[in-house]
Amino acid sequence: MVASVVTAIVLVVVGGVLGLTTGLLFVAGIGGAATGLLLAGSTGPRSCLPILAVALPLGAVAVGAVGGWLVAVGEGGTLGLVDYLWATTGLLVPAEAAIGVLAAAWGLRAGPITA
Repeated sequence: MVASVVTAIVLVVVGGVLGLTTGLLFVAGIGGAATGLLLAGSTGPRSCLPILAVALPLGAVAVGAVGGWLVAVGEGGTLGLVDYLWATTGLLVPAEAAIGVLAAAWGLRAGPITA
């Protein structure tokens, strides 16, 4: 969960505050992998982990996209959410979601992280 929150924050900062699209796929991939690796070491029920490995990266990407749009609106933007995302990122947000989920699935199978 912590990895997904950090991923969402970094996506907002890079995509919204800095206004960059470079690196968003990398952030989504690293965040998804970290989420999966941390979930693999979870003590929760094993049947819920694949669901979380999909939901958490998707949520992080969604929060990052909406957060970036809110930053743009705060700076005087007038486009709606979908129009803004299409104009600034195109298909990048769905690609971030796919990479985040695939990385989380990899992390879930490769994990857990041990010290």
